[in-house]
Amino acid sequence: MTSSPVISTMKFGAVASTLLITLSFGLYAAASPLDTSLAAPLPSYLGSSNTFYRAVTGGELSQVNAIYHVGAHPTKHTTEAGDFSYSGGLYVFKDINEAKQWGTCWAKVQLDPAKKKWYLITMTYTPNSRLTTKTFKDQTAEWKTFVNGNYVKQGPHYDIIEGPISVGNGDRLQAYINGDQKMVWQGAFVGQNALATLLVTAVTLYDDSWSVRECCRNCNIQLVDQSAANQWALFQ
Repeated sequence: MTSSPVISTMKFGAVASTLLITLSFGLYAAASPLDTSLAAPLPSYLGSSNTFYRAVTGGELSQVNAIYHVGAHPTKHTTEAGDFSYSGGLYVFKDINEAKQWGTCWAKVQLDPAKKKWYLITMTYTPNSRLTTKTFKDQTAEWKTFVNGNYVKQGPHYDIIEGPISVGNGDRLQAYINGDQKMVWQGAFVGQNALATLLVTAVTLYDDSWSVRECCRNCNIQLVDQSAANQWALFQ
């Protein structure tokens, strides 16, 4: 929901060109595999105008003023592979509280005081029928093949993709289920034409003091700087 270094939501895998690690905060711990059988399918948000949210954290903080201007489209995204695109993308949440949890969880484990702040980017979305879109409402076999393929630079390309955030990889890939037994929706906007469907309406500064009930255990994300990866490693 990717070129200058921009962090987006999303995958753990041994891909040489992509630095990825697993989040293990312990705020929401589950030793056994996640039970996806009770989770309802995700809704689709791409067919009509909507509001989406992005948490800007870590290495992307230095780029926030260059990428996000109120009243304009985001200017770029990272080119690192993620769940929904092997060529990068800008990842967003539909639920503002999920975006706040993501940003705060990231900030809480930062060792660098300057990175204990983060920005909530609010964007309106206007559909463009000329763009290709793909919707995954559940962790289907097609979704698993698509997500796994993106981390080895294979599979189809779409301009805008929506579906569940993933955990695991390969045969163990599955949708993340939160404490409410729900999958977490993410959207990915790939390329300048996709970014042109988004308009920044607010850029709000937060720190790590916002209260969170849980952090996404083992969710797959992109990290594009080694210093951030070293910090995450301390919390495994």
